[in-house]
Amino acid sequence: MADGGAAPPPEAVRRGVSKGMLTMVVVVVAALAFAGGIGVGMVFFGGGGGPPPKEFLITGTNVPFPPFEDFNTTSGQFEGFDIDIAKLVAEEAGRTLVIQQFADFQALLTTVGQGGVDMAVSAITITAARNNTMDFANPYYNANQGILVRTSSTLTCANNVCEPTDLASLTIGVQLGTTSEAWIDENVAPLMSDPANQIVRYTQVDTELAALRLGSLDAVMLDATYFYPEGGGQEADHGTIGDHEVYDVQKVGTSVLHFVRGDAASLVGKRVACGIDGERREALMRNHTATHIVLGAARKALGNHVWQAGAHKAPDLARLDITHFDALTDAEVTKIEELANGEVLSHRQVRAKVMARDVAEKKFGFRLYQGGSVPGGELRVVEIPKWDVEACGGTHVSRTSDVSLIKILRSTRIQDGVVRLEYAAGKAALEAVRKQSEDLHRAADILGVPTDQVVPAAERLVAEWKELRKISQKATEEQAAAKTRQEIDTAKGAWPIVKDEVPQGVGFMMSMSKATASESRATGIYWAASPTDVKLVVTRGTEVPIDAAELVRTVATEFRGKGGGKPDFAQASFPNLEQARAAAARLEELIRKTLGIESG
Repeated sequence: MADGGAAPPPEAVRRGVSKGMLTMVVVVVAALAFAGGIGVGMVFFGGGGGPPPKEFLITGTNVPFPPFEDFNTTSGQFEGFDIDIAKLVAEEAGRTLVIQQFADFQALLTTVGQGGVDMAVSAITITAARNNTMDFANPYYNANQGILVRTSSTLTCANNVCEPTDLASLTIGVQLGTTSEAWIDENVAPLMSDPANQIVRYTQVDTELAALRLGSLDAVMLDATYFYPEGGGQEADHGTIGDHEVYDVQKVGTSVLHFVRGDAASLVGKRVACGIDGERREALMRNHTATHIVLGAARKALGNHVWQAGAHKAPDLARLDITHFDALTDAEVTKIEELANGEVLSHRQVRAKVMARDVAEKKFGFRLYQGGSVPGGELRVVEIPKWDVEACGGTHVSRTSDVSLIKILRSTRIQDGVVRLEYAAGKAALEAVRKQSEDLHRAADILGVPTDQVVPAAERLVAEWKELRKISQKATEEQAAAKTRQEIDTAKGAWPIVKDEVPQGVGFMMSMSKATASESRATGIYWAASPTDVKLVVTRGTEVPIDAAELVRTVATEFRGKGGGKPDFAQASFPNLEQARAAAARLEELIRKTLGIESG
């Protein structure tokens, strides 16, 4: 294992991690310094040492994608790079943040390479298909922005335009699953002397952010290692190398890189004691084996159409995405959990062996590849006899009973044809059960009943609450109707128009709108504040010759709003009361003009 520090098969160290830390003594063969950074859809440059100390941290952004959040009205989510992250990085570096803008990404990229900025912000467009390939620990980073930090790169590009030949001699870090990775592989990698060593592919955004905040990202390479690198959806081992904390382990080509806190250059060429966090390793082993068990249980409960569509195994939680045509019922989730724990209790052996690909495929079929295709002529096959078999490189327990307990925490239909199961195993499962028990006892205390009476007590309480809500709603509607009739009587005329700001809220406003619609010749313009904006409605009686929807669509855009509806009822939203009041005044003016009524 002298070349690259390749990790041994996981079962080689299974028994050595039963308690505390597994320790070993190896030789450090290299300590590599990378650019600390995170990102989606961007390229950043490696070199040595990190940026020189400065009073200012100059941040560049390409103009079409400023580093601020935007609200996506289609998805209903905030998207974009949060400027607060850049500010936090600057503050922790003891610098003042300065933002510069560039006309396009290429100019920004060139300026980063020439040392013109310390940190850059870039962007790509996320499609649904591409988004599904990204597996970030923090879902915030499924947004379409990233940050990167400059090191002592000497890159220069003619006429401020970087060509692939300009990048071929650099160490390049790129985020997995992005357009940048595809561009680098297609255009730059063929020009490199050793792409395996010059292209560093990052998978976990949060890990890179943590390194960025520390101001360093050192990777140690050993002549031999028992650390398991991240792969197959399983998170990496943590531990220590000498007195340095190992917080991530990644496999790059045939090499295993151990990312440590602080400068590890002094360790090169020395024998060092390494320790693996045994509790974390055990938890990962349980959750990984639990994933195979849950997959087999889901197939037995739901049918042979079930196929693994994705998985992630952390120490305290695991998730499995399966193909299924509908959301799971509570009964189906219960059945999967019962079958899974039945397999745990069966004490069945978990076998791991290396087989020739053609032999494995002939024996087990193509279900071997549920976790994805595996290169090479040999496969490491993990089998739970008569339950599940897959080509898998992860760490596993020796027998299903070592998992101890599996608790399914939730089931979610994440897209058409795909359901996500989230669960815990071992100690984490026991903790989840304990938490549910504590919540049950707390609910019993609040309701003043024994735990076995919580459900009927809650049902009675909800029934009473629904009845009181009906009474309250009826009273609100009666009050709103009385108020509306009074205002219509006050308006008088052949076509009475009521324009009113409703302090009682949106619900009361809708009741007034309903009452107005019952008056055949009346028109109402009402608005009320909601928690996020101001709602406005236009409603009319059956004989009033106006198109409420057309009026609202026309006026809303004049006052930073948006709206629509039907001819007899339309609604709009505005950012504040001032804009809503102005829109209401304009609507009244247009309605009076349409009906031939003089301004009131």
